[in-house]
Amino acid sequence: MTDREGWPAVGNVEVRRLGRWDGVAGLALVGCAVGVFLRSPGIVLAAAVGLALAGYQRLATPPHPSVSIERGVDDRTVEPGDPVSVTLTAHNDGQQRLTDLRVVDGVPASAVVVDGAPACRTSLAPGDSTTQTYSVETDRGAAAFEPPLVATRDVGGVVERAERVAASGDAAVECAPAFEPVDHLPLRAQTALDAGRRTTDDSGSGVAFQVVRDHQPGDPRSRIAWRHWARSGELATVEFQPERAATVVLVVDTRPEAQVAPNPAEPTAIQRSVDAAARLFATLDAEGSRIGIATLDDERRWLSPGRGRSHRARAHDLLTDESLLSGSGDSFDPVDSAGWLVDLAPTRSQVIVLSPLVEDAIERFCVRLESLGVPVTVCSPDPTTTGSTGCRLARLERDRRLDRLREAGLAVVDWPRDQPLQRALQEGKR
Repeated sequence: MTDREGWPAVGNVEVRRLGRWDGVAGLALVGCAVGVFLRSPGIVLAAAVGLALAGYQRLATPPHPSVSIERGVDDRTVEPGDPVSVTLTAHNDGQQRLTDLRVVDGVPASAVVVDGAPACRTSLAPGDSTTQTYSVETDRGAAAFEPPLVATRDVGGVVERAERVAASGDAAVECAPAFEPVDHLPLRAQTALDAGRRTTDDSGSGVAFQVVRDHQPGDPRSRIAWRHWARSGELATVEFQPERAATVVLVVDTRPEAQVAPNPAEPTAIQRSVDAAARLFATLDAEGSRIGIATLDDERRWLSPGRGRSHRARAHDLLTDESLLSGSGDSFDPVDSAGWLVDLAPTRSQVIVLSPLVEDAIERFCVRLESLGVPVTVCSPDPTTTGSTGCRLARLERDRRLDRLREAGLAVVDWPRDQPLQRALQEGKR
């Protein structure tokens, strides 16, 4: 009954005899004959009981219940990996007692039950109800529940009536990346950059040293270059660069090559990269930066750097698009996208590349961006394991890519699969 393929279609009622007492009629007839032959009233009586049971099995009809179902979830929107508690309540709205009622919820195909059971069996008097609670975890995107299966059996348990009943209440849950800030940003070391600010080429009052110029009347004493005066005997003034909002582009590797995971039950590297991009976006946005998003695939999705409510809404729509996680499309050399990205990104932008780095092409892409004058930080979710010789070799090759990127001057954050993003960012080497 819990096999979804064996469920009746919505709107259909299926009545089936369970064959609980199959063969009783034949045994009863044999027993009756033996009883008559032996002139044993006891055997004849027992055979008569068997015949009665066989007759009941053929003539019995299941109850026609009036059952309503209500479903509730504790959170309609959850983050990847968070369980959702589901409460299923069945009400007996009819006037007859349901001696054997069975209810199985239509768990979404993309969900996995992690606690409890989505099915219950009970007896309900008129007006009574029963509640079943279980928990599921879902994949990214919308997960819609199907109408529950409601089955009733007669007192003898020989015939069953099954149908799908539409449930009131919650019909779906949404699993989306959390746009929650992190405490530490994996940006390249620049003055005040981690605070969401960066420096310009224009002179002014700020926090980054730029130049020493001739002293002018009215310059504050706090900005006199005393070391310069000690060496030359001439007064000079320290000139600083002003601050302005940093511009950062998040590049998410969504190519088929990035659709890898330690095992089928765990999130793919694309899922983890998108989740990380959402949190980094929220962090940079909260600190006043201008953020853009680009996808590294054959579609080349692009969101120009910006700020504000409408920009946040567009970023949310892009990062919650289910097609982003498919890893479909044609394979291509990502190095070809470096020039495209540089042409679109504003001058003096930084780039954070989110990729598992499972092949050399993405390493060349990062190095190419750096050579074009774009400061690059790599945040890499690790999809490798040590379960076999091949897996250990893949991990070793990935580690070498990370080392080569660090040697080339790029900032690299290695994100193990058993570690929270926050901790990986804090421990990331620059």
